[in-house]
Amino acid sequence: MAFYSKSLLKPGAIFGVAVALLSLSCAKATPPPAPIATPPVVQSTPVPTTPAPTPVPTPALTPSPTPAPTATPQATPRITIQNFAFSPGTIAVTKGATVFWSNADSAPHTVSSTSTPSGQEFDSGGMNRGQSFSRTFTVAGTYKYRCNIHTSMTGTIVVSE
Repeated sequence: MAFYSKSLLKPGAIFGVAVALLSLSCAKATPPPAPIATPPVVQSTPVPTTPAPTPVPTPALTPSPTPAPTATPQATPRITIQNFAFSPGTIAVTKGATVFWSNADSAPHTVSSTSTPSGQEFDSGGMNRGQSFSRTFTVAGTYKYRCNIHTSMTGTIVVSE
């Protein structure tokens, strides 16, 4: 019945074989450690750099002068005296133009030059409501005038060539 040798049945022999077999079957095979990877050495190639441009100074802007306001020449220059004022207060005309002033105020007024080119003075004398005065300007220049009764009322005629 038995196909094995009696020597294997010695006390402890089976036990020793069993332990040996058991330790072999339970033991895990540990793989050898993987080699540690060394990062490759990268040779860096210098990148050519472009030098920064030299700053160029920006020239300062010189503000242009603001031209003085000028009046627009009128076809038939008319100035109304109303509410103790000349309207418009300043007009521009060309040489040879005749300017007309009309008093639409309830008070009397004058049109009297205060500053003109030499020899070009004028004065309307007193004008009541509804009266007019005209003057032809034959010399180029700036003519300032006022009401001699109400001296805060002023105006300007600019005569060009």
